Parts: sequence; C-alpha cells; structure tokens
Amino acid sequence: MNQLSFIIRYVPTGKREAVERFSKFIPNVRHDAPEDLYDIIIVALAAYGLKLADCRGQSYDNAPNVSGCYAGLPALLMQANALATYVPCSAHSLNLIGSSAVESIQEAANFFDFVDDFYNFFARFMGRWEVLLQNSTPGHAVVKRVTGTRWPNKYKACSALTTSFKSLMGVLHHIEDNASEKPENRSKAAGLRKNLNKFESVFMAVLWTIVLT
Repeated sequence: MNQLSFIIRYVPTGKREAVERFSKFIPNVRHDAPEDLYDIIIVALAAYGLKLADCRGQSYDNAPNVSGCYAGLPALLMQANALATYVPCSAHSLNLIGSSAVESIQEAANFFDFVDDFYNFFARFMGRWEVLLQNSTPGHAVVKRVTGTRWPNKYKACSALTTSFKSLMGVLHHIEDNASEKPENRSKAAGLRKNLNKFESVFMAVLWTIVLT
C-alpha cells in the first residue's frame, strides 16, 4: 500500500531550535501526479488548522514528481506561497551519493549483486526459504534483501552474511547434495557456495558491515 509520511518542522513559541513532529501516515497516495500530492498536503494542513501561507520550507526525496523545480510538487506549492523554499532531503541525497560511490567501484557493485542474487535464490521459492530457516542458527539473522538506496538494508544484508556464514554454507551444501532438487537448482547452490566461500566475498561482507555500521 502506498502511503505518505506527513511530518511538520517548526519552531515552538519562545524557543530557538526547530523540532520535528510526525503527524500521520496518509494511505493510498498516488505518487505519479504532483497535483494529487499537492491536494493531499493542502487537505492535511487544513485538518490541523495550518495555513500554507505560513510555510517557509518543504522537503522531499529526489524523485522527479516531488523534486521537479518546474512541474513537480515544490513548484506547485511555491506558486501558492513563494516563501515555501524547497530543500532536497539530505538523508536521501546522502544515500544516493553512497549508491553512486559503490556503483563506481566494480568489485563493490559485483559484491552487492551477489548478495541480492543470494537472497533471491532463497526468497523466490517457499520450499528453499523453509530449508534456510530450519538450518539457520537460532538468534542469527537470515539473508536479507539489498533494495534501493537505503543503506540500513545493505547493512543488514552484509551483517547477515557475516553472522550466519557457517549455517548458510551448510544450507547450500544441503541443497547441492539433495538428489530431489532440480539439476539447475543444485548447480546454482554450488555456484553460490563457491562464491560465498571466496576470500573476496568474505572480506567484502566484513568490510561493508563495519563501514555501514
């Protein structure tokens, strides 16, 4: 379900420092049309008795529909209030910088592709996921998905590889030696096991776990 996080940043009366307050999740939001987002924001502000004319800033991630200076949401709001200056989300911008930095290093890009491939091998088939859970060490994280630009996801994925290395190797061995598995699945498990057991893979998993911590 698509939803919009509505957060208000303001300076309380008699204070000098700004504070942020999460207001609510707005469900079933269409993200493709800036006009729809504009209407939602106006309605949400009105629900709290707030006026757009009092707004002095707006911030979103870097998606085109909410960052476009000519046709995006910031442009629509600034047409109604020229003082509502748009500032890109610094956290999202930092995530984009980190992703671009990784993509510029072939070894790092290859490693995260491997991590994602590792997750998909188990997650796409319920039977293999059950085998993974049954053979995982209690209290250790199972493999995680590497998604988008959010670095916490990448941290969890790398951390899971380092903490559950032995059990993951055992699960892959189990699938590789299981005669009831299809030959292509056994071959895929063997390839993942060999790749995981490489010094480069272990080094990258430990390194990125430390860096992303």
